[in-house]
Amino acid sequence: RAPGSGELVFVGADVMKKPYLVLGIVSADGAELKHKVDLKLDRSIICHEIGVTHRYNIILDMPLTSDIRRLITGSPLLKFDKGGYTRIGVMPRYGDAASIKWFDVEAYCTFHLVNCYDSGEEVVVRGFRAHESMIPGPDFGCHKFQWFSSGFNFKSADDDCNGNSNEGSFFSRLHEWRLRSALKKLMEIYMMNMRNYYLVL
Repeated sequence: RAPGSGELVFVGADVMKKPYLVLGIVSADGAELKHKVDLKLDRSIICHEIGVTHRYNIILDMPLTSDIRRLITGSPLLKFDKGGYTRIGVMPRYGDAASIKWFDVEAYCTFHLVNCYDSGEEVVVRGFRAHESMIPGPDFGCHKFQWFSSGFNFKSADDDCNGNSNEGSFFSRLHEWRLRSALKKLMEIYMMNMRNYYLVL
């Protein structure tokens, strides 16, 4: 629910056709759909959560996608594309697709947000960020046991994953993005030493 107003902000997705992602707002008493807008994404993403601040809706556009056409070729419906673009959108509460300010970020997989809030000219987004998604699993032809074992081989929370492997890539670390809409500036930091606290996505 939106802080202050109590309105319910939600998204709905379609894996078959556009619009792939629609955002809606329901009145605090649940009696009225006050706003509904196509976010005009060009791919069907797995959007597990959105963020809500006093003024904005926060959209996570990460490269974990669903595409029914992949099934025709024998590929999985879901796929995490390491080379795909990743961005975070800041949208005014009653805005439309054209009003979203997008911030390009390093490729990640985030299913769960911890908090989002306005801080002066910045929007602060905190969530658990992993280098890769264990959903839907390895590509066909990969050794599943080796792939999963490597992803869970977590040696040090301070070490980045090797770009040539998925070692430790399933462990999520608490991450903070500070987005300054007016200047289109972005700052990212890890929130804590995840040797002591981590989640698996």
